[in-house]
Amino acid sequence: QIEFMDTSIQLAGLAVAPGDRICRADDAIIAGQGTHEYQNWIHSSLLGRVQMERDGAAASADGEQHETETASGKAIVRVESHNRTFPSSMIDAIVVAQVVRVTNRVAHCTLLACNRVKLHPGFKAQIRREDVRATERDRVELADCFRAGDIVQARVLTLGQNGAYLLTTAQNELGVVVASGQHGSKLVPVSWNEMRCPITGQVYKRKVANVPEEFVKVFIEYVLKQAELI
Repeated sequence: QIEFMDTSIQLAGLAVAPGDRICRADDAIIAGQGTHEYQNWIHSSLLGRVQMERDGAAASADGEQHETETASGKAIVRVESHNRTFPSSMIDAIVVAQVVRVTNRVAHCTLLACNRVKLHPGFKAQIRREDVRATERDRVELADCFRAGDIVQARVLTLGQNGAYLLTTAQNELGVVVASGQHGSKLVPVSWNEMRCPITGQVYKRKVANVPEEFVKVFIEYVLKQAELI
């Protein structure tokens, strides 16, 4: 991880990845676009290069200065993506994830897309038991909400200490969008917590996303196709 440097201009141009620690957040330095603050440190929220704005002037990666307007006059740390396929910020964004493993406490996922933009492989995420739904959180059984292979629509809460994004499905439109039964057939939503196999009629427990059927078709055709899952 990147250590704090006293001179803010020295930070300009540094390559960072999601979760990398850039510098301390204090009265003189604040988090800007593409970053977030955690435990008094400013961390990167995306893959890119650090840009600094201080006292109305910005330092770019090539060392040149150009005028900007800052309301507070403080130094602003931001990260600019160097790749168009990576979103400018993932905190509070709507993401598509695939569940890879489910334990009693956490559903482990890999991120596929953010705000309908395909992500590079390797971005990890977690859905904690308390973040599955808004009510009766202590009664949630993750095995009744997600299974390995499920495709989930979720919202990013923050970046966890282990480098995995923490997700929530505690909204009606968030949850499992695509799931398969034992015979590989796509399950059909029945209610907010059940899906049915159209071939066998067997009912499966899930935390189902309440989305229109036409959205699911677009979801499959575009998002999953981009992620090379179909």
